[in-house]
Amino acid sequence: MPVLDHEEVLGHSLAQLQALRAIGHEVIVSDGGSRDKSPHIARTLADLVIASSHSRASRLNAGAYAAGHDILLFLLPHLALPAGAAEAVTQGLARSGRHWGGFGVHFNDAPALSLWRNLHSRLSRTIRLDQALFIRRSVFEEIGGFREQPILEDLEINQRLIKLTAPHYIGSTLRQLSISDSRAEFHLDRQFRRAWRRGADPYDILAQLDPSADQSANRKS
Repeated sequence: MPVLDHEEVLGHSLAQLQALRAIGHEVIVSDGGSRDKSPHIARTLADLVIASSHSRASRLNAGAYAAGHDILLFLLPHLALPAGAAEAVTQGLARSGRHWGGFGVHFNDAPALSLWRNLHSRLSRTIRLDQALFIRRSVFEEIGGFREQPILEDLEINQRLIKLTAPHYIGSTLRQLSISDSRAEFHLDRQFRRAWRRGADPYDILAQLDPSADQSANRKS
């Protein structure tokens, strides 16, 4: 779990993972220098809390390389897994023979957008971080993890993963633990994606489209 100043939701987020810890699953929090109580909250509810550099890609990689299990699942702090998530991941990958995948999304404030996102995910064969992206550890290490860039690191790793296998899609949806303006975030992300697919550098995209996002984009992750 990549964390940066998430004390408002972190306790709830980690609490829902305690049942998984009880049956042997590992919960690792990778903190990018939080200035609030996030590290303290995490130390009481995670198996391991590690310090990382500020960027989300660095936090994701640090947590992944510290993990000891065979499947990595990247869960953003404002999301809760559906019931039976661990079994759905392990059994789904085993049955499908695929190496990575994710869940459906549900935006509390935009149910129609949720339907569109889930359909688009299936058709485009893309899995974003807000879908609790999961990857076999051996494959993650083979491709070198996430690239260091300020935005769209999940789409970048998608491009490398899809060359190996299509994603395994789990239809059950993640639950949001915080209130957000999903439509506004979606439209900003769409601008990022369009510019990136035209070949623009991610750092330039962030500076041009949202100069204030250098901190906030990571803080929402």
